[in-house]
Amino acid sequence: MSFPKWLTYGTGVGIEIAANGDLRVLAAKVRPAGISILKTLLIERVEERQAVDWGAEYAAFLKKLGSSHLAATVILPRHQVILRQLSLPGVADQDLASAIGYQIDSLHPYPEDEVISDYARAGKSSNIVVGIARRELIEKYSNLFAEAGIQVKSFTSTGPAFYTALRVFEDRAPLEFLALQPRSEKEVEAYGESTANPAFSNLFDAPSDPVLQRTLQMALAELRLPPDTEPISFERALPPAIEIDAEISLKDFGTAYAAALHSAVIRNGLDINLLPPEKRRKDSKLIYIPTAVLGTILAALCLALIFYDDIEEKRYAMQIQEQIAQVRPDAVKADTYDKAASSARSRIDLIDKFRRRAPQDLDVLNELTRLLAPPVWVNSMDLNRTNVFVAGEADQAATLLKALDQSALFKNSDFTMPLGRSTGGEVFRIRTDREPGK
Repeated sequence: MSFPKWLTYGTGVGIEIAANGDLRVLAAKVRPAGISILKTLLIERVEERQAVDWGAEYAAFLKKLGSSHLAATVILPRHQVILRQLSLPGVADQDLASAIGYQIDSLHPYPEDEVISDYARAGKSSNIVVGIARRELIEKYSNLFAEAGIQVKSFTSTGPAFYTALRVFEDRAPLEFLALQPRSEKEVEAYGESTANPAFSNLFDAPSDPVLQRTLQMALAELRLPPDTEPISFERALPPAIEIDAEISLKDFGTAYAAALHSAVIRNGLDINLLPPEKRRKDSKLIYIPTAVLGTILAALCLALIFYDDIEEKRYAMQIQEQIAQVRPDAVKADTYDKAASSARSRIDLIDKFRRRAPQDLDVLNELTRLLAPPVWVNSMDLNRTNVFVAGEADQAATLLKALDQSALFKNSDFTMPLGRSTGGEVFRIRTDREPGK
């Protein structure tokens, strides 16, 4: 399935004005999966009845389908529409109006002001299909449908409708076929496609089988198809529907089926519209409001799903921050208590150190008193946490260093100045290190 087919959505109503004055109505729904024919309606003898009566039948038909918002595409009787093909190679789309305007008078037998015309390019080819109808006829039908309360978006013909119906899902090259449909006991309508003639449409007189055979050969010659080509019916030429009611027969509603597809999806077709622009009606857009609302909600949900992780992460972070803010005062108090406790411990340790310092200093003094016993005389002593400085006189000062180092409280004893002589003996000044914790 091609990508454009996935974008093909539409519902359309087609109306065929039959030669006997009946209206054949068909509603169809187009989706990427295929075409569904919803329902058909036959309205008989419309010109012999009050427009309000048969208009009510049509309104009830649409209401039952839930499609009252739809405007219809109407197929005019083939003998009332002139279809011509022009080959205009090299002419751009913006120049078509001027090019066709030079030739339009030669394409019909009516006075210039008495016709309404429209045109469309057949695919990407140089073939231009021109539709022409008498203004009087268009006004008659537009007034008739308006009186019946039927909204119409387009007046067209069999050829453009069939060309469009065959290209509902994607644009493609002309097919090689010829389709025939009897319109009365003496007339047969033909539609065909070929490379030489991409949208052939005509109405032939066929009062007898020999004339019908000559008509068939004439149509095949127009299409440049082999003379032995077997024609098919209109209903076989149209794209098949995946859903269709058992009571519906396309034998009589084939043209209305093509009109419904033309109404539903015109993207790749021949948009030849003979209804004046001021009288054209469009499908009501109000029907799409629920779809638009649901689509917006779906898009919002998809975006939320895409960004769910980021949104959830931010929401979780916000919750964490809120909880942190709630416990922050208690955390500050706990931190204050921790600092106070640490400070108290430091003070207790300091007090313990001061408390232990006095006994240690007394031990040092007691040890010095023992080691520097008379006749050693100490005239000064300096005591700190790491060292002891002692100055005095002794008979033999040199022996004092050894005595101090042998003590458990001192080490690295040394004289801080040369020994001197005095009347009492030798003058000394000693520095000794205290053992840690002593």
